[in-house]
Amino acid sequence: MRRREDQNELLKKVIEEGKQLESEINSLNHKNMKASSERRILIDMEKAFEGYDHSVKGVLKACSKDEKLGHGVHGVVTSLMKIPKSLERAVEVALGRQLQNVVTESEKDAKRLIDHLKRNSLGRVTFLPLSNIRPNRFNVPAQVEKLDGFIGVADTLLGYEDKYKSLFAYLLGRTVIVEDYETAVACLKISGMRHRIVTKDGEILTPGGAITGGSFKSKIANLLGRKRKIDELGALIESYKKDLQVKMDDKEKKTQGP
Repeated sequence: MRRREDQNELLKKVIEEGKQLESEINSLNHKNMKASSERRILIDMEKAFEGYDHSVKGVLKACSKDEKLGHGVHGVVTSLMKIPKSLERAVEVALGRQLQNVVTESEKDAKRLIDHLKRNSLGRVTFLPLSNIRPNRFNVPAQVEKLDGFIGVADTLLGYEDKYKSLFAYLLGRTVIVEDYETAVACLKISGMRHRIVTKDGEILTPGGAITGGSFKSKIANLLGRKRKIDELGALIESYKKDLQVKMDDKEKKTQGP
């Protein structure tokens, strides 16, 4: 009698564990499908150059369809860097319209694309030929670097390939990013400070005395965050797949029994 009760309890436990595993597997499958769907949408948007200005979108689409036309094109500035999420607003404010500048290998490549824009009345685009770019930076005074709210010179806070080092030094080598407005004001009071200062909230203070700030509505935050989100979702999907495999293996073992 006692043995039968023990067997019943064991069977009950196995059934309950099986139901729990099934529930966890279904939950992981749902999360995986949702993340995969969101990632596919973002990738499609990236391929279609959604969110870019009409002229930039037009020239990028043309380059993706015509290998000869797109020869020497590296992409737009936004596509060539990785930005920590906490600094996206500061970098967007610091670069402004330059985020959509098209980077080419040489001025010859830029000229070919300018001719295409003219022929097709696609508007104007700013090109940055790597062959022409020269780093544009000042040394930061030591006293500025010691301030608690000092984060760093903007180009050193981004991720990019070595071949774009001069490009980002040109774009952001004279811009310092700090935590807040108070730190920015303190920076300007230090002798020898020649950098433009941008706070994480998007205020801009210049050595000449001008201050820009107020409410902020991002026009291209989706461009900055899209690649990051695609990478994050990719990592999340891999995590779900691993967890699913573990649960499935566990379910199989329990089904087979001892």
